[in-house]
Amino acid sequence: MKQVLLLTVMVLMTSIAMAKETCEVKMSDIGTIVGVGSDSSEAFEDAATKCYDRRAQIHRSRFGRSLAEDDGLAIIDICANVRCS
Repeated sequence: MKQVLLLTVMVLMTSIAMAKETCEVKMSDIGTIVGVGSDSSEAFEDAATKCYDRRAQIHRSRFGRSLAEDDGLAIIDICANVRCS
């Protein structure tokens, strides 16, 4: 378990060190999300993915089930339109 955690930390540190761009998005309902990437497009994509993942996790914890298709599409719409600051 410790080896897996150490490897995960090393991968994250390497990816952050290689990243040149960030996309910070402050959302009132889910907090701040920071996407990272080698360029602004990748940073945006990372932020949008993190937005979706966080919203889906909140939905699962509140309702105890996976997203319905309509809910998933609504979240995609919200997260695909985030604005980096």
